[in-house]
Amino acid sequence: MDADFLIPVGCPNGMIQVYKGKVKDTNDKRRTFFEDFLKLQPEKTIKTKYKTDNDSQNNKSYLLLYVIASILVGKAVIFLLYRYKRKK
Repeated sequence: MDADFLIPVGCPNGMIQVYKGKVKDTNDKRRTFFEDFLKLQPEKTIKTKYKTDNDSQNNKSYLLLYVIASILVGKAVIFLLYRYKRKK
């Protein structure tokens, strides 16, 4: 039996199995109770590794940091080459 995820019930050791929105339990009374309970609860989004709006903002910040660092390194290299050529 494959379950999408386990939902804590009562305490960390109390778990119910949920598969495609249905509670998997052999006891019909418990199954209907938990299904009714889950229907009354607001759905919570599960964080995924996929990008969100906040992630794209962070990526833009890193891009700006990389551009500034590249400019500084480029200027340092040009300055060192200029000094090397000037000594000759």
